[in-house]
Amino acid sequence: MIALNRNFMSLLREDPFKREPPRHIRAVLYQYRFSSPAKRRESGSWVDSRTQGTLRPRFDPPAIALTRPLKC
Repeated sequence: MIALNRNFMSLLREDPFKREPPRHIRAVLYQYRFSSPAKRRESGSWVDSRTQGTLRPRFDPPAIALTRPLKC
């Protein structure tokens, strides 16, 4: 993603980076659960999500070369 890898970019409908690598990256952990039947009827949402925290503080990609996935 940092180098706008062609395989990664093919997963996105549009290029959110305007053909330039992002300046900052942050990884956030979410917990997902199926909505209750009552909440599904009320909101139409099948899934509830809650932020669990930041997996990694924001960092500047040009200063860090990622050659493997980040460890949580």
